Amino acid sequence: MKRHAISGVIAVWLVTVAAFAQGLPGDPVKGLDLGRRLCSNCHATDPEGVDVTHLVVPSFRFIANSPRTTPERIAGAIIIPHPDMPGVSLTRTELQSIIAYIMSLRRPP
Repeated sequence: MKRHAISGVIAVWLVTVAAFAQGLPGDPVKGLDLGRRLCSNCHATDPEGVDVTHLVVPSFRFIANSPRTTPERIAGAIIIPHPDMPGVSLTRTELQSIIAYIMSLRRPP
């Protein structure tokens, strides 16, 4: 039974990655709103805000500027959250918008 659940999660993740590959951008303004409503209990979400809300929880700006961050990695972290992160049910458009917002915080190298 677990194998089917894992296969389903992987399939959803692959569909999300495929959507990014097709260039379906999200709306960063909607992503900021969603982030403030759904993520700000743990993550600092404001573009000019602090880098840390909690000592072990990175801000959106920190996530955006981490060298290994890609839209696909963010999608994977949201779709398959770590144990301390609550699972949030998002539409594909909402997911793309949150990712677009986080990626908009990336500073030039």
